[in-house]
Amino acid sequence: MEEPNNTANVIDLEYIRTFSDGDEDFVREMVELFSEKIPTEVKELNDSVAEENWERAYKATHDLKSSTSFVGMEYLRKDVLELERCTKFTQDLELVPTLVEKISQECEKAAKELKEVIGTL
Repeated sequence: MEEPNNTANVIDLEYIRTFSDGDEDFVREMVELFSEKIPTEVKELNDSVAEENWERAYKATHDLKSSTSFVGMEYLRKDVLELERCTKFTQDLELVPTLVEKISQECEKAAKELKEVIGTL
């Protein structure tokens, strides 16, 4: 997995800003939304994997794919796509725990960073 260095932000709000047309209130609303949405999606992913409910895990991964892309976490895309493949086709399930751990950790960083960004908008 390609990861940002320790001093780099894990999120990049440029994607959100392309939709905002300069509307900082819109950017703030989106940042607030995703700061709450991402932890919920990660919990859903972890719960469904713990239950070995692969259909639900696939849906949670698919939702996270959209959320992480929206907040500019493109470096995580390869891992999310791999997890999505594993859960959709119930293949290579031995990879799932490692992928879930990596994705969960990065999403936790992103949620924290998004909450910090809210104060600057």
